[in-house]
Amino acid sequence: MQYSKPPRDVCASDKTRGAVVAGNSTGRLKRPIQPMPEDIAARLRERGLETAYAARPAYQRNDYLGWISQAKREATREKRIAQMLDELKAGGEYMRMPYRGPRGGEQGKTATAYASPLECAQSM
Repeated sequence: MQYSKPPRDVCASDKTRGAVVAGNSTGRLKRPIQPMPEDIAARLRERGLETAYAARPAYQRNDYLGWISQAKREATREKRIAQMLDELKAGGEYMRMPYRGPRGGEQGKTATAYASPLECAQSM
């Protein structure tokens, strides 16, 4: 029996295995881009974590926002926001996994490219 490759716009990742990615005209597999909620942008500003957020790779910023937006209960959403903020402050974790990339205090293109988390999210 011979197997053929799936079409390029069929997602082959975890929960969405086999689902067609909406709006995928380029043929590249991508997750939907998540908008930055105003309340999260305000919390990042209040805690001085905008630079740490902007220093993270785009996929991490998008994953955090998607994970938070998928919470069904407000208590779960708040817990996830708190985890994200704690991880950004500590700098060595991403979704409870070790993270060794830029942490926001370091000079670099990613860390200084955005004036605000909202601008950062809009650029994804």
